[in-house]
Amino acid sequence: MQFAFDTNLNLTVAIRNDTTEQIATAVFVLDRDDLNDLDRARIRSRVAAFQIPTKEEAENQLILTQLERLSHETTGSVRERFVAERLHFLQLLAKQNLEAINRARDEFADFIRDMQSEYIL
Repeated sequence: MQFAFDTNLNLTVAIRNDTTEQIATAVFVLDRDDLNDLDRARIRSRVAAFQIPTKEEAENQLILTQLERLSHETTGSVRERFVAERLHFLQLLAKQNLEAINRARDEFADFIRDMQSEYIL
């Protein structure tokens, strides 16, 4: 499940069915007639405080896709390492720690390089 606010402070919720790969989306529109400029500014400030990198960001999605592909293309302990790395990266995204996510991206490049030299992917 993912949540996102647009510039008008409308909330979009997306839910993905992992079995069918289908995504259902709902948009909740903020009734702007009830808000003055100060209220809108407060809401924007609160929303900005919770702004996080999502799995859909290109770099994050690339890493997740690569790890998923590699886990399907390998077997045994090699596959288990790819599955564990993907789970670790998903956990970092869930924790919403941008510094840790950026560090994990760098570590991922090293990890892939090590795996390629060790197992010739």
